[in-house]
Amino acid sequence: MEKASEIREKIFNGRYISLSLFLFLLIYFSVFGFFEIYLILTVALLFSLVLASNEFLTNENTGGVAILHMVIIVLMIGAYDYFSSAGSRLNNFLNFMLAVVAILFVYGFYLGYRTKK
Repeated sequence: MEKASEIREKIFNGRYISLSLFLFLLIYFSVFGFFEIYLILTVALLFSLVLASNEFLTNENTGGVAILHMVIIVLMIGAYDYFSSAGSRLNNFLNFMLAVVAILFVYGFYLGYRTKK
């Protein structure tokens, strides 16, 4: 339980770093790269599931949530490999990171909004 709150605190404190990384990646893609929208949506959905499952973490279901996280991480790696087989690995990695930092800054600002209520 304490570990989950520590992770949420780190996400909350790093929300501006995630926002700046998101903006940097958007500028990069507008100049050099291309968006792989299916990769971004797939990784964003899976990473959102990881963050949402942390909300239901208790002492009784820690093992089940850990197994769910491992399966989701393997699915994220599989999605990256699937989409990077046809194109540039750098662009696909940055598309992967774009989804992760977008969800992190949205979740960080959500945590800030929720704590101020």
